[in-house]
Amino acid sequence: MFNLFIIIFITSLILGSLSLLVLMLNTIHSLLLLLELFIIGSLLLFFFKVEFLGLIFLMIYLGAILVLFLFVVMMLDIKTTAVQNDDLNQFIFKGLGLFFFIPVFVWWIFGDVIFLSAMWQSFVQTAVHWSFSLSILDFFQLINFSSNLEVVGWYIFDFQPILFLLCGVILYFAMIGAIVVSVDSQMNSNQKIQNALVQGMRRGNIISYMTSHVDQRHWKMIPKLHWSPNIVHYPKPKDFFWTWLGKNTF
Repeated sequence: MFNLFIIIFITSLILGSLSLLVLMLNTIHSLLLLLELFIIGSLLLFFFKVEFLGLIFLMIYLGAILVLFLFVVMMLDIKTTAVQNDDLNQFIFKGLGLFFFIPVFVWWIFGDVIFLSAMWQSFVQTAVHWSFSLSILDFFQLINFSSNLEVVGWYIFDFQPILFLLCGVILYFAMIGAIVVSVDSQMNSNQKIQNALVQGMRRGNIISYMTSHVDQRHWKMIPKLHWSPNIVHYPKPKDFFWTWLGKNTF
């Protein structure tokens, strides 16, 4: 009966976390609720003695994917929207909490009135029996005992090593593909790049530069390529040098 209560309680926590996960407006809060959901789900799997799936939930979903989501969300500039109906949202959250937790407490009160006393009595009897009894454990039985996780590991490494290595190769190519896609997207994006030549050839600096480096009689030979309110673009100095050299040589 105690096991049934734990199952109902954990299931209620999972359903409540799922509901709040969908209704949350803040992304960080939703991811934290997702983290709580994975932890509770792994505890439920451990309770059912499915250790392998519980560890998969903890290592893959919680340790890798959710952490990646958190880093991506924290790097992005996400502005939280202002909540206008605070009272309505609080009412929804409280109603969902009562909907999922009231049946647990009702079952706890009316299911078995003498549940606590019976559980305490059985615990005391078991403790007294363990403290005043001598039991002999067989060493070979302890060696032959294998858990669910050990059975899965033996099956993967003994009978399916090719599939295990293939999964590793697929994950490796997926990592390389993600890196290539991110690098190509950064190279092809229209980002503003600093151009020192254009910054140096603005209206405030172009007069002093030209009067000090260019002879006044060749001032008219500099064609203006593009006019803008703040920047006047001229040819590069090497282009002007070859133009001047060609006109004075031939």
